Amino acid sequence: MNPKVSIIIPSYNHSKYIIQTLNSVCNQTYENLEIIVIDDGSSDDSAKLISEFSDPRLLFIQQNNQGAHATINRGLSMASGDYIAILNSDDLYMKNRIQTCLNIATNINKDSMITSYIEVVDSNGQALGIKEGYKNMFPYQPLYPEKTFITTDDPIKNLLMFNYIATTSNFFCHKSIIDKIGEFSPLRYVHDWDYFLRIAEYFPIHIINQPLLQYRVHQNNTISENKSRMILEICWTIARNHQNIVKSLTSNMESEQEQFDFFYQLFYSLEAFNCEKLLLTLIFMFNSSQSLSFAMDDMLDPQHPLHYQFSMEIENQVMQKENGKFKSSNTGNINDKFNLLVSLMKKLKIFKQGTNN
Repeated sequence: MNPKVSIIIPSYNHSKYIIQTLNSVCNQTYENLEIIVIDDGSSDDSAKLISEFSDPRLLFIQQNNQGAHATINRGLSMASGDYIAILNSDDLYMKNRIQTCLNIATNINKDSMITSYIEVVDSNGQALGIKEGYKNMFPYQPLYPEKTFITTDDPIKNLLMFNYIATTSNFFCHKSIIDKIGEFSPLRYVHDWDYFLRIAEYFPIHIINQPLLQYRVHQNNTISENKSRMILEICWTIARNHQNIVKSLTSNMESEQEQFDFFYQLFYSLEAFNCEKLLLTLIFMFNSSQSLSFAMDDMLDPQHPLHYQFSMEIENQVMQKENGKFKSSNTGNINDKFNLLVSLMKKLKIFKQGTNN
């Protein structure tokens, strides 16, 4: 048995790193690879360097700039492998990554999303530490971590809290999972988290407890561009995905107390960056999406009126927080957060009939 693995590399303005990235793929211990490299309209020398790179397994395509999600989707539509992996053009695979992921998939669980620990490096490749899934290097520090999902050893619960998988580069799965989930959504900053959550609704997550990826942090990382738009996308992603996953998790709980404990942890795990009213509004919008005259994906376009209005409100919230007018949403907006949680519980029919006043 020698399954083919398709590796999709969306390339954009990483001429400093792209050859290292390609070498990390071509030098894998597992050799039956299909390497699809799509340059998304780079303005540097990336396309030239890729075109001069020689490996018979590599297919190179150039396109006008369309964004990471569209570039990945194009790669997915072209992939012919039994398994799919993605690698961003500034990250690196450890030499045995594909073989290790394939061993897990073939010997333990084919129908799972496989990720690993990550070695975080700077722009020069200097190690900054090992990210051990949801155990460390949090994107924000919870005020009461002992009350959150961090205390559980549950990959899906922790994914509700934040994107500990960190990047599309830390992703490996069977093509049948891609066929079921579909394309990446038109999100600029959290398309990876949205996709992982959509997978988690149906499939388990397997974390390999060793670093098999070098994830590069530098000043040109997309996530550092626009805080307001990033927060809007985070709230949109939570509103879209969390209800279905929460419903699935709670439906398997045997006692009322177990459900209460879960929602208590959810209360302290959710983070909307002081924008709980926005999150609540987006939840209502998703619940009413069939009666709306526009698709929820439409408002991700910066030209959409709601995108502009919500972004302005987020900017006001961010400015107030930076000026010290309120604390983290874990303490500052308790009423908004409580109302958000009650709304979610009612939607999922967690409250018994007659008690949801």
